[in-house]
Amino acid sequence: MFTVVVLDHSFSNLDIEREILEPLGARVLEYQCFDPEEAAVLAADADAVLVTNGATLTGDTIARLKRCRLIVKHGIGVDIVDVAAASRQGIMVANIPDYCLEEVAEHALALTLACARRIFEADRSIRRTLTHDVVSLRPIRPIGESVFGIVGMGRIGRLTAGKLAALGGEVVFHDPFVTDDLTCGAHRFRALTLAELCASSDFIIVHAPYTGKNYHMLGAEAFARMRRNPWIVNVGRGELIDNDALLAAIREGRVSGAALDVVEGMPPLRADDPLLICNRILLTPHSAWYSERSLAMLQREAANEVRRVMQGGTPRSWYNRNQMREGEA
Repeated sequence: MFTVVVLDHSFSNLDIEREILEPLGARVLEYQCFDPEEAAVLAADADAVLVTNGATLTGDTIARLKRCRLIVKHGIGVDIVDVAAASRQGIMVANIPDYCLEEVAEHALALTLACARRIFEADRSIRRTLTHDVVSLRPIRPIGESVFGIVGMGRIGRLTAGKLAALGGEVVFHDPFVTDDLTCGAHRFRALTLAELCASSDFIIVHAPYTGKNYHMLGAEAFARMRRNPWIVNVGRGELIDNDALLAAIREGRVSGAALDVVEGMPPLRADDPLLICNRILLTPHSAWYSERSLAMLQREAANEVRRVMQGGTPRSWYNRNQMREGEA
């Protein structure tokens, strides 16, 4: 018998987890916990801990886990888990890096096109004026004459690049881990510094993960370099964009507007948050990852990671493998 604690989740139920794990002798305990102190008590005797949105797995919480062998993050980014603390304690950390690649790329494309064609502004204009005021939407650049800058050229960034390239225009990218130009299929993408990308792009699409080192990478300095009044699309992490600097850049005309699936500090937003008041900002509720397929895959793959470890193996997506090996050296 082993115990699996799900500290929080966004699913309708945990039937998939129970179907995979209970035949192995697992007891699956379900909570909606967002307090680290409470989490330390609930997960104290867990063999595996799963977490989705709550930043409950702090260093202090992890230090109080008596039996835990594995932490699984429902999702790609593990920024809500103190990975270094887990590594020091000999706890494996896994994520689910490939459950929603197409979904996020499609959402990025949808938001980019909504900005390019100024769809959300057109909708608001009609509702407000009850007329067809095309003049108020100027300027709209043709897609084929636009430069799309992608920040973060991992698997999702490359999918988005391919979709945008198929529409015409030029796609460039910045990624500190990919410094050479890339050829994907029939398309070639130029590698730029972040400063170069900011200066040359009509649309900037953020796919980068949050590492701590890139906090507010799009801030006042980056916005000051933008020469083509770009639209900003963020489907990466909210911490990558300085909200106040973005709003200032929109007010000053250096940025045309933004479509944000993730926002620093959200949820929740305040009812009087300036992001809500600005009519040049389109918001979606961190839903880029979602489809019925990706939802089921997320639950299934997380449970399978637990199954592998409890059967004596290692996670397929072992996030802190190198850190743990360095600790053993």
